[in-house]
Amino acid sequence: MPFCGIFSFMTNVGNYHSIPQETYPNQAAILGTSLDPWHRRMEDLMAQKARIIAFRGAGSANGIEPAAAAHMKGMLHQYVTSLTTEGMPVVLMYDGDPDNDIRTRPDLGSVFGALTDNLKNNPRVTAIAAQTTSWYKPEIAGAPLASIGGTAYETYVFNKDMSEIDPDLGGRGLAHSALTQSSALVAYKDYEQIIIGAAGSITARQLHDLAQKTKDRPTAFGPVRVSILAAHINPKLDEGLRKSAQNDPQADRRIRAAEKIIQRTNHPFGTLFTAEGTFTLAAEDYPGVAFQPTIIR
Repeated sequence: MPFCGIFSFMTNVGNYHSIPQETYPNQAAILGTSLDPWHRRMEDLMAQKARIIAFRGAGSANGIEPAAAAHMKGMLHQYVTSLTTEGMPVVLMYDGDPDNDIRTRPDLGSVFGALTDNLKNNPRVTAIAAQTTSWYKPEIAGAPLASIGGTAYETYVFNKDMSEIDPDLGGRGLAHSALTQSSALVAYKDYEQIIIGAAGSITARQLHDLAQKTKDRPTAFGPVRVSILAAHINPKLDEGLRKSAQNDPQADRRIRAAEKIIQRTNHPFGTLFTAEGTFTLAAEDYPGVAFQPTIIR
């Protein structure tokens, strides 16, 4: 499917302004027990009429077939550039695995990193990362998260157990969406999501949370747009899983590896699609969400 067909929902732009660099250009914002700095920053971005795009998708366990990942990077670069060419400031935000070291095992983190590297000289693009304290492991204490190309993300680190976060989002991988799909963001007209790669069950659970939050979204804004750029899992990971399933000295690791092999076989495009590539989520189960799924081969 042509790029313009997948991302056919670009809106007309009005009077926009460049997004000033946040208070945290050289260090992460450690939020501690308060999400107020995050909420203030989002209010500032929404006041500037920025297009806010939250990225989700394949983590390191599934990965993305390398050729498909390269194609995605080009598509996403074209899309974001087209928005900024019209004068719109764009915020790219994500949470999850970091950019990997050599990008031979592409996943959400590496695609996001490559995209931000390519757009780092575009003053209308701002990259933001939200990360829990348990996943925030910088090489230098207090440093912002960054791509392997050296593009720093405006970084917010939070405790997933703080009282403001819904306990239903306390599980591994789910808590991040408390920030990147907060009720305020979901209710914002120019908020959207892009899911890339062979996404797993965590993404589906985050989408349920998104659908619940759309109940407070003004009907005049229409549904939240969720583009799904699915791709085949990275076959290069299979050998390592097979070795772990057969030879790992810890039984629980052997069991987990065997389970992953079965899941990858049954869902080569992730759990949101059948083995043949048919999208499985029913629209009626996700009211307020407009899915645009496609397979990148």
